[in-house]
Amino acid sequence: MRCRRGPWPRPPYSYPSRHAARSAAAVTFLSALFPHRAQDYEWMRSEVLYSRLYMAGHLSSDLTAGTLLGDLIGDYALATSGH
Repeated sequence: MRCRRGPWPRPPYSYPSRHAARSAAAVTFLSALFPHRAQDYEWMRSEVLYSRLYMAGHLSSDLTAGTLLGDLIGDYALATSGH
């Protein structure tokens, strides 16, 4: 099986998506600050996740792990900033 980005085979492991983590952290943090825009932020995050899956950059498990990690980061940022 060949990887789309090069001639070398796709590795047998996966990792959390950085795009998913950053977008989830932003949604968590911004939704707490601006609750009236929470739906907009959720829509933006879903667009980011879909683009990663559609372009074959990650597996769905990578996106799930990245989203969970981002939610934790967002919660930590809220807790340490006093919000």
